Amino acid sequence: MPDAPTAGLILILRLGLLALLYAFLGTVIWLVWRDLRATATQASRTARPLARLVVEEGSGGELRPGESFNLLPVTAIGRDLSNTIVLADPAISSQHTLLSLREGRWWVEDLGSRNGTYVNGARVMRPLIVSPGDLIGIGHIQMRLVL
Repeated sequence: MPDAPTAGLILILRLGLLALLYAFLGTVIWLVWRDLRATATQASRTARPLARLVVEEGSGGELRPGESFNLLPVTAIGRDLSNTIVLADPAISSQHTLLSLREGRWWVEDLGSRNGTYVNGARVMRPLIVSPGDLIGIGHIQMRLVL
């Protein structure tokens, strides 16, 4: 039979182990809750697009005025299937234009396309800041930037 000091020590060790178990479970629950909250916050941010390109003039019959494309922070436009926005206009290069959000402003950059990228009728020669309402011309398609 264990003596009294040993029984007391065993009881203290059991209570300590129980406290560690509850601390571990509490930490796991807190981490899961924090991750779920972060995921919900991120989902609400991605649910609303950062900006859109709204078609003003389409090419032939593929695109109709009023159709829109949601933009990502970095949006590649061209004929190739690897682009964010794929347009089948023959006047558009496979990697034609890049729209990117930097420090709260939208930038447009021509990627060396044969027919060029235009903003409000002027050819884009270097990365250029575009504002809401600006008209972006790519091939035979005219699109307006809308926030």
